[in-house]
Amino acid sequence: MKYALKIIEQEKEVWLELPRKVRAELAEYDHFSAATKTLLNLKTLRKTSGQHVLSEYVEAPETRFLGGAVLIDAELVTNPSHIEREVWPKALHKRLDKQVVEVLRQGYEPTAEGLTYMPYPEGLAVQLKDTTVRIDDLGDGARIAVITGLALSTVKDTAVMIEDPESHQHPKGLAVIMDFALKMAKTNNLQLLITTHSIELVKILRKLSDKHSLKYKVYHVQRDHQGHVDTRTLTPEDSELLEGLGERDIVAINGTMLGGQT
Repeated sequence: MKYALKIIEQEKEVWLELPRKVRAELAEYDHFSAATKTLLNLKTLRKTSGQHVLSEYVEAPETRFLGGAVLIDAELVTNPSHIEREVWPKALHKRLDKQVVEVLRQGYEPTAEGLTYMPYPEGLAVQLKDTTVRIDDLGDGARIAVITGLALSTVKDTAVMIEDPESHQHPKGLAVIMDFALKMAKTNNLQLLITTHSIELVKILRKLSDKHSLKYKVYHVQRDHQGHVDTRTLTPEDSELLEGLGERDIVAINGTMLGGQT
């Protein structure tokens, strides 16, 4: 089965489009959440319990895989409250925070010793050699690395969508956090869907995918003045040509890596 992912901005929840046959049977509802077993009418945003209807679809491997999909976007990395509330306890319980601290040491803060939660001012913080700094007070790149690292380390067997990971990153830090992302893709069975406007990031991902023996594709997606969207696969030679022309509107969809452009 093929599924289309949709994200309701007000709720940041991932919904899967029901197969046509099921939509015809249900009439009023066209999407569902595998995580909450809920049916949704996308136009009216009306919801209802779908437990009794969706059991055979929710149990399908594709549905289980996509049902836990995670979005790491600009809103999440600038407002870490969800990570602090939902993800940090999971990471701390299994001491996955150690992996994130190692990312910080390699690419951002060489003296980082640990992550902790400060009661006041409330929030996640990085323990350095001589002080403790809230992640909101770190540089943008380091803060994004902490949030992205925690999110990636706590999910398994699903898709993770990462929006423009090159934003606010210096080259060394970007390479380190992407290396960690691909490690998590391999160990946690994740498909990474990465959008970017950076040819440099595409080159980094190609190199790292080879390093970790991950398959990948890169797509160039372009919208014309009439709103029509054209998609084509990019070869390494195509990427080099676009780099020479100064083209930046590239979206790499890495998944065991897929790629594209908007």
